[in-house]
Amino acid sequence: MDRASSAATLSGSWLRRHAYSLVAAILAIVGGAATVFAWALSSPVGSSPDDDYHMASIWCPAPLDHSCNVRTDSRGVVEVEVPAQVANSSGCYAGNATVSGACTTRIADVNVFTARVNTGQYPGLYYTIMHVFVGPDVYRSVLVMRVVNGAIAIVLIGLVAIALPRSGRRLLAYSTLPVCVPLMIYLVASINPSGWALIGVTVAWFSMYAAFVATSRVRTVLSGLLAVVGAGLAASARTDAGSYLCLAAFVATILFWPRIRFNRPRIVLPLIVALVGLAGFMSGNQSEVLTTGFSGAGGSLILFVSDLVLMPIFMLDFTAGGFGLNWADTVMPAIVCAPVAILAVGLLVLGMRRLDWRKFVSFVCVYGVYFGLPLYLFVRSGFVLGEGLQPRYLAPLLPILMCVALWRPGHGGARRLSRVQTLVLVAGLVLAHTIALHIQIQRFTSGLGVSSLNLNSNVEWWHSGPSPMATWIIGAVGFALITLTLFILRRGGNPQAFSDNPASVLSPEEEPGEQQTVPVSS
Repeated sequence: MDRASSAATLSGSWLRRHAYSLVAAILAIVGGAATVFAWALSSPVGSSPDDDYHMASIWCPAPLDHSCNVRTDSRGVVEVEVPAQVANSSGCYAGNATVSGACTTRIADVNVFTARVNTGQYPGLYYTIMHVFVGPDVYRSVLVMRVVNGAIAIVLIGLVAIALPRSGRRLLAYSTLPVCVPLMIYLVASINPSGWALIGVTVAWFSMYAAFVATSRVRTVLSGLLAVVGAGLAASARTDAGSYLCLAAFVATILFWPRIRFNRPRIVLPLIVALVGLAGFMSGNQSEVLTTGFSGAGGSLILFVSDLVLMPIFMLDFTAGGFGLNWADTVMPAIVCAPVAILAVGLLVLGMRRLDWRKFVSFVCVYGVYFGLPLYLFVRSGFVLGEGLQPRYLAPLLPILMCVALWRPGHGGARRLSRVQTLVLVAGLVLAHTIALHIQIQRFTSGLGVSSLNLNSNVEWWHSGPSPMATWIIGAVGFALITLTLFILRRGGNPQAFSDNPASVLSPEEEPGEQQTVPVSS
């Protein structure tokens, strides 16, 4: 009886200490699942950029002749045989937002040959893994892949959050939520390999953070393994993600140099992440773009100045206000773009109030790539801003950029926002996401030529399952639940707090000044 009472007392004590963390975890998991589910259901087959290429590559992963019937045409171009829905779905509505997804239901149930398939441009592992979920029903197979990709994101980000101290969890939330609407959420809940690139780079970056600040060997090892898993995920999806991993490893080394100098073996983790990234970068021929551009045409000084002036628009296009979602045909209105851009830039500027040399160098490196790489490629290719290079290619850098900006020299982690600031952040993101999801569903149910709050009216395309309105409500509420964790993460008292100085004595409470909130008008 005494033993049972002692166990009950310990259990009750543990629950009291971790009650808020458990609530935050439940909100994040349930909200994340609902959000992914809604976005996965919101569009027909072939809706994300270059989906005809990526679906054919999933149905026919390398080696092509082992997975599909292959032929070579008179020009020597390799073609593979896939279901017509795989090759032709996007062609009937892509580029015209007034056309619904109804045309996909009229595609004949036959096989056709297509040359739109991966023959070495992308790393092949992503397509090989997704091929496991290919079944006789094309739409059901794609839906399963979307949900699986969303589940991977939820699980890996959740594990990273567990590994981080409370101030690190705040940093994770502040670095990802303000820049995820709507492009990042859309990519994660798609079959586009950019989704894995985004998930993998983010997980690798924050797992390195968790490993460097870990207070136990077990937590260090588990965080390191998580970083390698994230790096592998990114490197297997896109070659440019491999270069971002190398950048992340370099920047992490700079930020955590005092801890690496204090414990030299810590340098092994960023080296492994960089090597995985290098392997991914060399595994496809996308890297040739760095030397030739997209066309090899080259550009003039006038083009350079023109692209330079327009670059801020491209950099903020994670809001989908310029290039747009799907096949660049679903442009978000200002009521979506403006709140997201203002909140993200506001947090970035707020974080840059405190600088030391490590933070400055790190920020210049990440910002330089985020700004300079697309500008170079546009000019090298002879393109006007928006041609060839899409904002989704640079999306994996955004969480790193936000994280570095919000980093606190001397303390690490993120200073908590005030209640008012948190309320503004939550309200702006929820509003933007709710409207973005409504537009996305309406774009395919009836086309954007029809405007109605009731998504169940004028429906030309939909699938079995929850109605369009029900799907919208599920997704809107789900994302709102995720943002509510921001109120929990700003609570004080942090038994896992750490100082940036590895030789210092760890405090059982928050770092000095943690109880102070950042003034709204600063």
